[in-house]
Amino acid sequence: MVIAHGHSHVREGLRQILLEEGGVSALAEAADATGLMSILQNDLWDLIVMETALGGPALQDQIMHYRVVNPSILIVVLSPYPHAGVTELLMESGADAVVMEERIAEDLVSTIRIICRGEHVFSRGIQEDSQRLATPFGGNAVSVRPVFPGPSQTTPADPHPEPFPRSFPPR
Repeated sequence: MVIAHGHSHVREGLRQILLEEGGVSALAEAADATGLMSILQNDLWDLIVMETALGGPALQDQIMHYRVVNPSILIVVLSPYPHAGVTELLMESGADAVVMEERIAEDLVSTIRIICRGEHVFSRGIQEDSQRLATPFGGNAVSVRPVFPGPSQTTPADPHPEPFPRSFPPR
């Protein structure tokens, strides 16, 4: 996995979460879009966890470019924006998941497990915003996608969860 975030203390926290809860064995880190691109050009990685403010080209363009470099890579975007419209743009660009920055500790590992099964997902805060934006004609402001499980959909926590899969599903 590659962690791409401009703040070293956030990268350290993400590394701890992924190593302790996710059983990740290989991690690389980048502080900006240039560093991330350099890492991705040198090796094939399974997953990127990246912030929205990496700098460089527009985030949607970066995501599309990473898909060209490695079509099977999974992309999780950490977003401070709970707006369904922002999430939809990111997912249409090729992101597999959007996690609210304020929910990283609660949602990141389970979100990665969900996208490893081939589903697309976004954090609860975004889900609540998308429901608020529902159109008066019964449609929804966000494309239909599986969403992060709510409290009624979750299963009891496994005291010894499986680590992330060693091989990810083909895209």
